[in-house]
Amino acid sequence: MSNEAYRQVYDPYQEHDIPMFITSDSLLHAFHVLYEESVLRMETAHARRLPEILRFIWKNLETVDKDVKDKLEGYLKQEKVQEEIKLYVEKLKEKAKVEKFPMEDSS
Repeated sequence: MSNEAYRQVYDPYQEHDIPMFITSDSLLHAFHVLYEESVLRMETAHARRLPEILRFIWKNLETVDKDVKDKLEGYLKQEKVQEEIKLYVEKLKEKAKVEKFPMEDSS
């Protein structure tokens, strides 16, 4: 131990002829620092384009909203048809029971 400050924890060991002992936590910390710096640089670079992207989204929001509504309506119509088919099958089963026709339960 000394009062001397070092930039990295391993700096004092580089000057001597003793073997280095590198722990896994120090490697993980180094990776974390590099990763964090990389993300920061990427976010900074993309932040310049953010106003342009937001304007594009805002301008096209109504078109996207209409497309989503159209797709949702198509899905709901398909779901409604499937529900009508299920009801029709149930009615046929009930009719078959009343008229004593044997029907296998396929569900």
